[in-house]
Formats: sequence, C-alpha cells, structure tokens
Amino acid sequence: MKMKKVVAVMGVCCGMAFSQAKYAGWSTGYHTTWGGQSAANTFFKAYTHVMYFSGSINPPSAGTGKSFTDAIHKGNCKAILCIGGWGAAGSFESSSNTAEKRAAFVTKIMDGMKAGGFDGVDIDWEEEGGGISGNYTLLLKELRTAVNAITPKPLLTIATADNQVASAVAVKDYVDQMNAMSYWTLVGGMAGYMKKFTDKGVPKSVLGVGYGYDTDGEVDVNNPTDVEAKCKFAIDNAYGGIMIWEIARACAACNDNTAKYVDKSAVTAVRPGMEARRAFMQSRTLAVVSNPLTGSRDIRYSVSSTDGNAAVIDLGLYDMAGGLVKTLAKGPSLPGNYSLPLEPAGAAQGDGAYLIKLTTPAGTQAASTVLSH
Repeated sequence: MKMKKVVAVMGVCCGMAFSQAKYAGWSTGYHTTWGGQSAANTFFKAYTHVMYFSGSINPPSAGTGKSFTDAIHKGNCKAILCIGGWGAAGSFESSSNTAEKRAAFVTKIMDGMKAGGFDGVDIDWEEEGGGISGNYTLLLKELRTAVNAITPKPLLTIATADNQVASAVAVKDYVDQMNAMSYWTLVGGMAGYMKKFTDKGVPKSVLGVGYGYDTDGEVDVNNPTDVEAKCKFAIDNAYGGIMIWEIARACAACNDNTAKYVDKSAVTAVRPGMEARRAFMQSRTLAVVSNPLTGSRDIRYSVSSTDGNAAVIDLGLYDMAGGLVKTLAKGPSLPGNYSLPLEPAGAAQGDGAYLIKLTTPAGTQAASTVLSH
C-alpha cells in the first residue's frame, strides 16, 4: 500500500530508526566535446548536473547548445555551460580587464546560456602564468548579479584546485558549486586537500570533491574503489557534492559506484540559486518526494553541524492535537544527506492531516503533512 498524496515539509532531522541511504548533494560531470560520446549516451544515473565543455571562453551556437541541453534534460539532469578550461587564462584576462570588457563578456556568456537552454554557467579560469588576477573576482561578482536577475535563477559554479585557494576564497559568496580538481589525490589525502579551503572560510556546503578519468595521471582511472571512497568521504564529511572529469572515460564499475550515491529525484531542488543554497544548509531541508526509479515516496533530508560531529534530534509524527503517533528519528546522526522510505513511517496511520515535529538543541519546529493511502 503506497501513499498517494504527501505535502512536502521543511525542517531539520538526523538519526534514524529505519534503514537509510546517503546521497551526495550533487554529482557534476564534465562532458567534453572531444570525448567521443554523444550527450544522449551519458550514464545519467551517475549525475545530477552535466557540463558542456569545449575548452573555449565562447558559448556554443544556439543550435549546438540546444541539442546538448535537450539530451541532458531528457536524462533528468541539469545542463551547465562551461566557459574556459586549461589554456584559457589569457583569453579570460583580456576579456575582463576593464569594466566595459567585463560587461560585454558577461552579456555574451548569459546570452549563450539562455540561447542554448542551459541551467547555469561554470567558470573554469585556471591559475596559469602567475595566477588569477583580481578581474576573476569582479567577473564572478558581475555574473552573480546577472544570474540573480533571472527567474528561476541559473546556477553559477566554478572549478578550483588546492593551488587556487586564495581566488576561491575571494568568490565563495558568489557561487553555488565550487568543484575541486582533486584528480591526482587518493581518498586518503582528501581531508588535507579540502581543509585548505575550509580553513580559509569556504563553507563545506559549496565544495565538491573531485575525481578524474583522464589519462595524465588521475588516480581514479579504472579505480572504482577510490571512486566509491571519495563519494562516501564527501557525504560523511558534509561536503556539498562530487565532481567528475571527464565522464566519457569512466569505466562501468566507476559509473555504478558513483550512481549509488546520486539522488536523481531531487535534481530540480539542488541549489537553484544562492539564496536557496543558503536556505538549504541553514534549514537542513527535509522533504517528502516521489522516487521515479522505484515508484515509492521517500523522506529526503540533510544533516549538518558546525563542527562536523554528530547532531542530536528527535523527529516524530503527531496527530493534529499534538499527540505522538510515531517516532521517526531520534538520537545522533553524522552530517550528510539521507533518504528514508515513507511507507514504514506512515503506512499504518489513517488518512488525514498530521504534524511532523522536530526538536533540536536550537528548539522545536513543526510542519503539517497529509497522508492518503
């Protein structure tokens, strides 16, 4: 017996009395135009966001962009336009070194994004020849203003690395995803790698843990064990998501191990804009959603804490008079994103309206939900 109707609820929850799955907040994969793989043949189960990567600072034609985004959207993924790549630093600088040039560059990027039907923009201005200039920060700031003027808000993301921490810190308030190019680092070194960012004030919620399948020394080429370990590392340590370069080269086992930690049903809710991202992390979102892969309904939620340690809460289902019907979650839970099948939580209850109450050290929150069997 399945629930037919559930009203989404918001709150904070952690600790579970039932079996639970953990998911990365996002899984962003780079699709290269030279990768030998059609966008339509992407292993979509492993990704929530797919980047169009040509290595250029120029957007593709509207037709090329639309062909890509149509294929990616059919796979229930967000399609992101990547601008730049290794070797593009000089072009970035010459397009951004005056206010007038930056304004024209921002307009070109945004026009290309809209014409191609993309859901956001990724800036890949890598530190070459002495590092990224201050124009990098100005460009990201002006792009943030441009995307904020659009409804629904597109995503603004960047790729970064542990030799780019200073520039990453400078733009941390402007981006929705900051994906680390940690392709040459095994999971055992990831704590130190990511700490370089967090020690400088970059929130974990905006950082993605990266792994790579290229051929110039990336440690995860045909290494499904480390791929899975990095997914778990990102989730268990409350990082925002994972990022993969480049997806056409992934082995089948690596794809399968990534897919274990990807929540496809929540794609449309994953950080649609800066304000929503902050609200997501501040409220520790809880939602009841349909799972198109199983036909069931799941309780999806995120757990976070200021120090990375377990948080303690008490989550219960109550009748409208305030009487406890069932305890749904109680006790400590490590930071991460979780999923709980709805039916064990509510299938035994009668139809009607209920309250979900959440008690944490910060206080009690309540929201209503309607169960209909």
